[in-house]
Amino acid sequence: MKEEMSLIGQEAVSAKNVNSRAIGDVIAMQLASITYCSLNGEGAVENSLKRYLPDCELVWKPERIIEGNYAIIVKRGAQYIVAIRGSILQLSWASYDNWLHEDFNVFEQVPWTFTNDTTGNPMISKGSKIGLDSLIALTDANGFTIFDFLKLHAFPSNKFLAVTGHSLGANLATVFAPWLRYQMLEEGFSMPGIFSVLTFAAPTSWNKAFADQFDQNFTNSWRYFNVIDVVPYSATNIAGLAKLFPGKGMPAEKVEVIDVLGYKVTLAQAFEDIAKKLKEKENSYNSYYTLVNQGRGSVPLNMKEHIFPVSSTDPEHMWFDQIGEQHAHNHYLSWLGAPPITCLIPSTEKFDLTLDTLIKGSERAIWPAICNFSYNWDFERGTGLASLDFLNDTAIGISLHPLGIEGYLDFMSDLEEPVKITIDDLITVTIKEIGLSIELGTNKRSAFIVFNVNADVIQGTSNILPTTMTRFL
Repeated sequence: MKEEMSLIGQEAVSAKNVNSRAIGDVIAMQLASITYCSLNGEGAVENSLKRYLPDCELVWKPERIIEGNYAIIVKRGAQYIVAIRGSILQLSWASYDNWLHEDFNVFEQVPWTFTNDTTGNPMISKGSKIGLDSLIALTDANGFTIFDFLKLHAFPSNKFLAVTGHSLGANLATVFAPWLRYQMLEEGFSMPGIFSVLTFAAPTSWNKAFADQFDQNFTNSWRYFNVIDVVPYSATNIAGLAKLFPGKGMPAEKVEVIDVLGYKVTLAQAFEDIAKKLKEKENSYNSYYTLVNQGRGSVPLNMKEHIFPVSSTDPEHMWFDQIGEQHAHNHYLSWLGAPPITCLIPSTEKFDLTLDTLIKGSERAIWPAICNFSYNWDFERGTGLASLDFLNDTAIGISLHPLGIEGYLDFMSDLEEPVKITIDDLITVTIKEIGLSIELGTNKRSAFIVFNVNADVIQGTSNILPTTMTRFL
C-alpha cells in the first residue's frame, strides 16, 4: 500500500510546545530557496525542482516579473504551495538604509483593507502594500494570476494550501495569505482543512491589529528566524541591531558609516537614529509594528549564535558581510538539518561572452572578440555538449566536451589540430583550444581561447579566475 504523502504544516502548533517545528518545514524552505534560482535564467527553477523536490510539480510561474516580485505554485500531492521569492540585496549601510526607506518602506503605513474586521485599525507598511499589489498582478503564459489559477484548480476541490517564502518573500507571504483568504471567502469558497503559512527570516511590516488577526486566522503558521539575523528584527527592534553580535562579531560601535546628512557616525548611532525616526512615524499613525506568531509558532534558529568567517577587512564590510551570511537562505536550510540548494542552470541556452582580457601574450589575437556559445545538458543523465558557434559574425562550429568537474559545467575543445579561421573576412587566426565554464550555483560564465600553434596568446573574459584556468590547462 502506498504511503500517503504528508502535507506542509499538516498539524497546528502544539499547545505543549509552542516553538515546535512544522511538518514539512524543510520542503517549504527548499521551495523558498529554489525561487531564487529564477535569477539563473529560463528553466533554472524547473531543473532545480526536478533535482531537489521531484515530487513537486511546477504548475504556475509568471511570464514576467513585476517590480522584482516573483513567485511559483507547485502541486505536491493534495496540496498547492505558493512560494514567493525574496529580494537579492548586496548588503551595505547605504543599501540597508535605502531598503528600509524604499523597497521595505516601513516609514509609511496604509490601512489593511482585505478584512471584514477593522477592529484596532489593521495597517501594513506602504512597501509591503506595493509588493503585494505587484505579486497579485503577476500572470502566467495563459494570462492567469495566482488567484485565477488556484480558483480554477484548487478551490473547487478544496485542495490544501500552503504559502512560504524567505526574507522579503516571507514578508509578502505573511500579507499574501490573509489577502488570499479574504478573496476566497468573498467569492463564496470555504477554507481548506489545512491552510499553512511558513516564513523564514521575515521582516515585520504590520501592526498589532493585523498580527492579531493573522494569528487568529492562521493556526497552522510558523515564523522561523535566526536569532542574530538583522532582517527579522527590522522595524520591531532596530536599535537592538547594534548589539546583535555581542563579543563575537564586529561591534557596531566600531563601525563608521555616513548618515543621510553626510556626517560620519557609528553604525550603532545610525541604528539609534533610525529607530527614533521610525518611532515618531509610528506615533503619528498610532500604529506600532508587531510580530506575528506572538504566542505560538515562532521557531528560533542558530541558538549557539554561530559567526561565519568573512574575507573583508574593512569594518563596515565585515559587519554587513556577516549580516549577509546570517541571512543566507542556505544557512537557514542548514539550521533545519538540510543540505544547501545549488541552483541548476537551464538545460539549453545560447549567449555571448566577450574575451576582453589578455591572459597570456603581449598582444590580443583579435579585437573585438565576441563569442557566441551554446550548450545542451541533460541533468538527469549528466551528459551534453557545448559549442562555440560564432566568433564575432563568423561561423565557427567547434564542439566543446564536458570535463566532469563537480559544481561546474566546464567544457573544452578536443581539436586534433589547431584550426585556422578568417574572421570578418579581415584577419586570420589560429585556434588551438577553447574553454567554457559555467558555475552551477550562480550561472556565472567565463571563457577563454588559446591562439596560435605555440599557444603564446590566451584571451579570456574579464571575470575569469586563475583557479578556473588551472582546471583547464
